[in-house]
Amino acid sequence: MEPGTAHTDEFEAPLDGLFGCEGWREARDIQSFHDRKIFLFELYARQLKEAGAKYVVHFELYRRGELVYAIFFATSNLGGCDKMKEAIWTADPEGGTCFVSGQDAAMNLFTRDVSRLEHELHTGLSTTHEWIAIERLQSWARSDKTHYHSGQLKTALRSLEKAGKIDVKEGTRHRRGTFPDGTLLRAVRLQ
Repeated sequence: MEPGTAHTDEFEAPLDGLFGCEGWREARDIQSFHDRKIFLFELYARQLKEAGAKYVVHFELYRRGELVYAIFFATSNLGGCDKMKEAIWTADPEGGTCFVSGQDAAMNLFTRDVSRLEHELHTGLSTTHEWIAIERLQSWARSDKTHYHSGQLKTALRSLEKAGKIDVKEGTRHRRGTFPDGTLLRAVRLQ
């Protein structure tokens, strides 16, 4: 919505249909392109969930620093959500193209770095000192609560274990660096 076109009546009905509501009209008063984009994208994701989607994954495609389009994948299938995230992470960059997380434009999904996932995991595990089942973390990784996919989870957990940031409950696995079903873990509390 560029200045001068945002108030044109001919766009109202199609945008009402796209968003399924008139809430997008509030974006007219938002001056910053970045803030307006965030407002509209969050509204669209909420509307998809209100329409019945359980998970909404949002990524943006940039080419040479310019936003080309945004991808919203809505599903009620946890496995489908995870597969979409995996597909985005394995895309091949060409000609300055990159996918970024819809909620963090600084997060280029063409990189293979999972240090941010490690941070997300450690922060989440640090909120409780209870033992957490690996199955719970796998469900979280498959969902839209993170932009990482479940295939990256164990790599991040191995790194956290090696750094001494997580404990694994004795007897819930046979070998260090593995996280089979039934494994229980928690964040190490720093003194």
